[in-house]
Amino acid sequence: MSNTEIQQTLDAMQESGMVIVGREHIEGLAAKDARKPTELIPALMSIGRIHGIDFYQDQAKFNSFEFARKLGELGFDQDR
Repeated sequence: MSNTEIQQTLDAMQESGMVIVGREHIEGLAAKDARKPTELIPALMSIGRIHGIDFYQDQAKFNSFEFARKLGELGFDQDR
């Protein structure tokens, strides 16, 4: 997986009002992981705290429709 793909995904999440703590850890872990962002991000959302990573919504800025749209454009809307 390219670092560009993970950065694009994280940027889209943040633009929609998602706060990502420990982003530098995500990029380091992604470099060692062969999974695509559509598989890696959900895994990190559930176990990321072990690695100093946390995802949460900025209550004032979070837009669920924009969040869903951007992630859908990146391939998160496809079932496997």
